[in-house]
Amino acid sequence: LWDPPHDLIDKTRLGGIPRHGIGRALKVSKEQIVALLTALKRFGGGVYDAELPAQRGWLDQVVAALEGLPVACRIHTPPDGQSLPLLEIALVGENRAGRALETCRRLRKGKPPVYVGHGQLHEGKITVNPLHLNDTRTTALARRLREELTLA
Repeated sequence: LWDPPHDLIDKTRLGGIPRHGIGRALKVSKEQIVALLTALKRFGGGVYDAELPAQRGWLDQVVAALEGLPVACRIHTPPDGQSLPLLEIALVGENRAGRALETCRRLRKGKPPVYVGHGQLHEGKITVNPLHLNDTRTTALARRLREELTLA
């Protein structure tokens, strides 16, 4: 774990009660503070940036698995080189918005349940964020999307 310097926060400059440090005053647990400091350390160290190519690769696998279905897939890669790529799956044909909504519902109720982005359902589009993907989850996601999009 990260060992913060003793002079990181000068407790004598914090007036009032409680004098237990910043965590108690904000009703934040020690574990939450450690999690925040760890995330900041990882962010500053470029750990998240190093994960971007793998995340893009997992989205590419999903796109390949959906070939031949009546969908148009597009991966949005932000130009900043630091933000997550996102997969947009656009249904084609009639009643796209209704079919996208129903597909989303079936994905949530299936085994395993899959939760996709809802922000563009009204346009007949499903979005996939790769944040929690790995090899195993990508395979399961591709299978579930293929199952449900075949019905759409």
